[in-house]
Amino acid sequence: MPVRRRWVLATSVGAALAWSIGMLPSTLGGLSWTPRTVIAVGMGALILLGSLPTAQYVLLRDHVSRAIWWIPINMAAWLVGIAWTLLPSPWIDQTTPTSSLIMIYGIAGLCTAATVAVITGLGMIRFLRPIGAARSASPGVRPQRITASPSSAIRNRARKVSFHECPDRPSAGIKASPGLLRCPPAWRG
Repeated sequence: MPVRRRWVLATSVGAALAWSIGMLPSTLGGLSWTPRTVIAVGMGALILLGSLPTAQYVLLRDHVSRAIWWIPINMAAWLVGIAWTLLPSPWIDQTTPTSSLIMIYGIAGLCTAATVAVITGLGMIRFLRPIGAARSASPGVRPQRITASPSSAIRNRARKVSFHECPDRPSAGIKASPGLLRCPPAWRG
């Protein structure tokens, strides 16, 4: 199955799980707030927030070094983004016209999508940056590449490396892509 289809499938499965968990409180009815219930709701919230990025991480880890960062970045993005859908609630009641509800929650949904897109986009740019890239705020200063010693390279034969650490091998049949990828063992010293 092509990577795009696997990405869509993983995202769909993760989103379906998150949606199912999110619907549980309204499906189960009134909850009595005991310490046990609070713990269960907290665990459910963590599973809900982690289901989508964890499903996506399973695919990302084969293509991107430091892909584990996708999970907390995505969880934080949804935690912040979902606040937009809660924001209108204090001003909405049974007398609010349907057209206003559609408009208000439509705008809230767009704000949620934009917030999640910006946070995950910035996060992805951050973790796709080659390891050892500039941490300097000075514009125009080129970062020095950090190279590993020969003994650490031997110990880490299967490590993920930045694209810039792989020698150029046009006949290898591996598509070069921006970001980080696995460099075949034969290419490393």
